[in-house]
Amino acid sequence: MASRLLPLVGLLLVSLSVYAQADNVTAVAGISTFYNEDLGITFTLNIDQNSEDINFFLSSPPYSWVGVGFGSEMARSLMLVFYSSQDGQSVTISPRLATGETEPAHYPGLTVTQENSSGMHNGDFRVVGTCKGCRVWPTGRMVTNSTTSPFILGFGSPTNTLASNDPTVRLKRHEGYGRFTMNTIQATGVNGLSALAALPLTNASDGAALIGSLQKDEDRQAFAHGIVMTLATLGVAPVDIVTAGALRRWPVLHMITSTALMAFVLGGMGVGIHISRMYLITQKYQTPHQILGLLVIVALFLVAIMGIYGRLIVKSAGRTGNPPPAWSGVLGKAHRWVGRGMWVIMLINVGLYVYTKGSAPRNDCCTDTSYRGLQFSEANKMLIIGYAVVAAGALVLVALIRWTVHCCTKHRHEDEEEDKRAFELSQIYGSGH
Repeated sequence: MASRLLPLVGLLLVSLSVYAQADNVTAVAGISTFYNEDLGITFTLNIDQNSEDINFFLSSPPYSWVGVGFGSEMARSLMLVFYSSQDGQSVTISPRLATGETEPAHYPGLTVTQENSSGMHNGDFRVVGTCKGCRVWPTGRMVTNSTTSPFILGFGSPTNTLASNDPTVRLKRHEGYGRFTMNTIQATGVNGLSALAALPLTNASDGAALIGSLQKDEDRQAFAHGIVMTLATLGVAPVDIVTAGALRRWPVLHMITSTALMAFVLGGMGVGIHISRMYLITQKYQTPHQILGLLVIVALFLVAIMGIYGRLIVKSAGRTGNPPPAWSGVLGKAHRWVGRGMWVIMLINVGLYVYTKGSAPRNDCCTDTSYRGLQFSEANKMLIIGYAVVAAGALVLVALIRWTVHCCTKHRHEDEEEDKRAFELSQIYGSGH
């Protein structure tokens, strides 16, 4: 009996010794740990008391990216952004600075190193590293003497994997975010890197706490931009084109519809410009969607100027009793065709927007108890196909209406000319008898 107990007693003593050593290292190093069960993310921090360096440990499921920021908000914060490397075996760490509620930009003034044990483990991020000189950065500094130092957390889609070795790679908008605090007094100590490497995975926070709950990023501004521009493109613009051609006897109607179109387009464009400031790639206004949008604005003002000027010319000629100048007809044609071309560009541009939004999966996430990702679904494909069908249908319908009006107007003019010639002939022959 005693011989059976001896191995168990020995194993127990070894285990106690290992845990005692780990606790001793932790106590010397100084460590605070944030853990969130809903996301499965662990972030452990050590602040080296003999330098400006910070040591960290991150364990996370493979979201497209995970970002931890030092500060209470994105503006002026330093963020460490983690995402898979190109080969999918290691992890890229990108130090970034945020100037506001915008995509953070890579900051090359800081050096981040990783331990050899870092990488992808069973599909999850597992990183132990050091950010050299990261306690101070150009727009702020870490609070290292508080039991509730502020931190922020953001994460990308779990279904849209980012794999790159480039620290400047573009980041898609976060799927969710949150704020938490860490005890940086507790986290200050020496030998932190060794302690982090020796720590086992944990499912509990120590010296850290989530503030409130995780928030889902609903991206309402982009939704509003899409709705307004879709209504303008598929609703107001076709009506305006039809009233311009079919209801020429009532020009006030065309003025009303064109004014409504301008209000919709300018409103949607204003929201779009605000959204463009949030992303590095759109801040220079060089994407196809932005270029086409700017073309629409230019065309919109050209159409308005030509329409108003042409109307003034016609009214002026009517007051003097003289016919409008010949070039006013060219101005009228330019007004009509630029307006039609503008509508076609709007159809294409809204299509680009629907395609990029429909092909980018988003998540139903960040409740208090769960985080669930939605795969690229048939609903998104149907949205893209549905828009293409509706846009093509609107284009064909407006073309048919305009063609019908053109044919009817042409025949009416021909009938009027024929009646006029018949009257003139009757006058000539009548005067000869």
